[in-house]
Amino acid sequence: MEPIEVLAYSIDEEGKTIGLGTSYGFVVYGFEKKDPYVRFKKILGHGIGLISVYKSSNIVAYVGGGKNPYSKLNDVEVWDDRTSSIVFKKKFESDICGISLKKNFFIVALKNVMYVYKLSTGFCTTILTSPNLDGIFAYYEKTELLLTLSEESGCINMYCLKSGSPEIETIQTNIKCFKYPISNISIDPSGKFAVVFCIKTQYFHFIDLQTKQIYYKISNQGTTIKKQPFILLSPAILVAVTDGCATFYDILKNKKNKFYIMKLDKAAPPAIAFLTTWQQGGPKLHIIDKNGKVNIYEVLVNPDLEVSTTNILTKALL
Repeated sequence: MEPIEVLAYSIDEEGKTIGLGTSYGFVVYGFEKKDPYVRFKKILGHGIGLISVYKSSNIVAYVGGGKNPYSKLNDVEVWDDRTSSIVFKKKFESDICGISLKKNFFIVALKNVMYVYKLSTGFCTTILTSPNLDGIFAYYEKTELLLTLSEESGCINMYCLKSGSPEIETIQTNIKCFKYPISNISIDPSGKFAVVFCIKTQYFHFIDLQTKQIYYKISNQGTTIKKQPFILLSPAILVAVTDGCATFYDILKNKKNKFYIMKLDKAAPPAIAFLTTWQQGGPKLHIIDKNGKVNIYEVLVNPDLEVSTTNILTKALL
């Protein structure tokens, strides 16, 4: 029997519910307490390569993956743990690259197209994109804002999904970010700005979601980022987590950005990283490695925007 490993992850917008797809099924955890705990799990005997959870509900969507996938990579299922039943199942024309289960919508990304399903009616909207094997998009639930890759490489599109309307609204298309393919799109917790990162240029570009303009740029100051990083945001800092380090940047538009690098164990690269800001004290950085061990760090930012971190919990989840 192969050791159990983390293959996929999903985080709700507040970081209180975490879903892990593993080489043998999936587990959903509650993180709203100091000590993470299991909400529910399902042993499938096969790998889950994509997963999406919605807040503290009993609903989880997933796609097979890993060396021994649970299902074909173009099949998606939605499981209701309350009734112990599959409530939705669909086969797509090609492999699924990304999924996101929300209150009113179910979003599915394939290589060159995205499908947005309205859960109340089943109505589906199609959005064409540039090649998107990493399933890149970002959704902000409070305003129902969806950011996707556009058909033109290096550009993004902006949509309002509108749960009360039969069709989605196109706000703006082809917002130019880079000359090269985009590697990440993230929306900050306040919904005021988005950050777009490009591995080729090693730059983070900040987009004002009201003006739809790039207003700020930061170059990567940590080790060269060679694969899609985790981009984490709080009101004062941006954190880029890679296999070797977590790099913290102040984002308050000083003339010269201060940054802080926290080295990570290269022998246990992160399978998931997320930042929470709702607890008492400073923001909390959570890093889970492929073996399911979580390290939680308290992040302190002093008045001079200098960052320090303290490990407050280490725990094996799997």
